[in-house]
Formats: sequence, structure tokens, C-alpha cells
Amino acid sequence: MNSIELSVITPAYNAGKTIGCCLDSLLQSVQQAPVESICVDDGSKDDTWDILQSYSKKYDCLRVFHKENGGVGSARSLGLSQANGNYVA
Repeated sequence: MNSIELSVITPAYNAGKTIGCCLDSLLQSVQQAPVESICVDDGSKDDTWDILQSYSKKYDCLRVFHKENGGVGSARSLGLSQANGNYVA
């Protein structure tokens, strides 16, 4: 059985002003739980990618991906293809 129970996928586009608050809340909720967080930067033009990389260096449960802008659906699909959890949110 997979040791990761839940994969949380967060697509982001030009979310530099809010992504830190979002991740702080998410990561605080899942401490010590078998959860992974997957964030997909969908070709942001602001500092979203830099912020995601900074957080991923601090938290082992956070994986980040960057792709050309293709819309929220394609960002979710990339996250889903990388998910290891038994359940996905």
C-alpha cells in the first residue's frame, strides 16, 4: 500500500501575492500526516515560481513544477500525473 495517503494539487498562475499564505495554511494543516503537496506554476509572469522553489527547499512534502501557460486544467493534469497519494484533492 502507498505510504502517502493524500496528494493535494495546487495550480498557480500569477499568485505571487497569495501563494505564500496558501502554502502556509496548507502545510500547517498537514504536518506529520502522510500527505504530499504538489504545486504547479502555470507559466506565471510574476514571482510565483521563485516563491514555490523557496518553499520546496524548506518542506520535503512539497513538490513544485513549472510549465508554459496552458490553463488551470492542464496544470491540474500535470499535478495529477505526478501524484503519489491514494487520494487526490
